[in-house]
Amino acid sequence: MPYLTKSMKEVALSGTYTGPPKYLRQRQMPLEIPMECVRRLADTMDTDFDERVEIDELKEFVAKR
Repeated sequence: MPYLTKSMKEVALSGTYTGPPKYLRQRQMPLEIPMECVRRLADTMDTDFDERVEIDELKEFVAKR
């Protein structure tokens, strides 16, 4: 998977981590959602094709799902 990064163990061993120590005990860093997935979701919700997701479109999408 192209969006996976280093494990938390690798980050801890590199000595470059500056965040809270509690996250070093996690097995893996939280993953970011790929932008392509966000774009496809927005395109799916945008029913009037104005390149904006309005609150009514969001409500309709959630109601259908």
